Amino acid sequence: MYFYGVALFISLFGASSGKLQEVVTDEINSTKREWGGRKVRKQCYVDKKPYPDDLPGNPVFGGTGFAGSFTLGECKAECEKGLKDSRGRPCIGIEWSDRTLDWAADVKRNCALLWGCDTLAGNPSGSVYLLDWGERQKRQQCYVDKRQYKATDVAGDPIFGPSGTAGLATLADCKAECDNGIKDEHGRPCIGIEWNDRALEWPADEKRHCAYLWGCDSLHGNPGGSVWLKDGEGPKKTTIALE
Repeated sequence: MYFYGVALFISLFGASSGKLQEVVTDEINSTKREWGGRKVRKQCYVDKKPYPDDLPGNPVFGGTGFAGSFTLGECKAECEKGLKDSRGRPCIGIEWSDRTLDWAADVKRNCALLWGCDTLAGNPSGSVYLLDWGERQKRQQCYVDKRQYKATDVAGDPIFGPSGTAGLATLADCKAECDNGIKDEHGRPCIGIEWNDRALEWPADEKRHCAYLWGCDSLHGNPGGSVWLKDGEGPKKTTIALE
C-alpha cells in the first residue's frame, strides 16, 4: 500500500530480521468471516442494479429462485465456499425459507445465496443471515498473483484507483463504504479494505487513510497498516517477518 505517497514495500530479503518466511495453507483461518445474527421475517434489497437483469428486490444468485433445499448449516456452508455468481460477485449472505419458525438442525428448507444487501424489507416466509467482516490482519497488505488490467493494475497494490488511498475515514466508515456495493473503474466489487492504523489501536472517531481492495491472493508484511477482508474465501498464503 502506498500511504502518504511512499511505497511501503518489504522485499523477501529486506525485513528487519533479514529473513521472511512464506507460509502457504489451504485457508488462513483468521480471515474467515463470521455470521451475523438472524434477521427474522426479512429479505434483502439493493439500491441499484449493477446489471440490467438484476432484481433489486431479489439480489440472489441466478436472479430468481433458490440454490436448492438445505439445512441452515448447509446453506451457510455453501456461501462460505467462496462461491461467486455469474457476474463474479461473491456470496455475502443467505436467505433461508424458515417461515419465521425454529427448525431442527436436520430440517432442509429452500436456500438462496445473496450477492448484495443494502436494506432489509419485510418477508413473512424467511430470514436473512449476513456474513460479517473478518478479523483484523495487523501489519499486512494485499497482493494479487496476476494483474487483470496490465495498464493500471499493481500486483502489490490491488486497490481502487491509482496507487494511494480513497481518503481519510474512520475504520467503520471505511468498511461501510466498501459494504455499499462500490466498484472500481473496471467493475470489480470491493472485497475488503486496507486502513493506515500503523499497527496501533485508535478511538472509534479517528480518521486514517482508507483504501478499497478489488483483490487479495496473499498477504505480505506492511508496518503501516492492517487489512480487513469480507470475502469468505480469503488469501491462500501469507508472508510473515521472522523475529
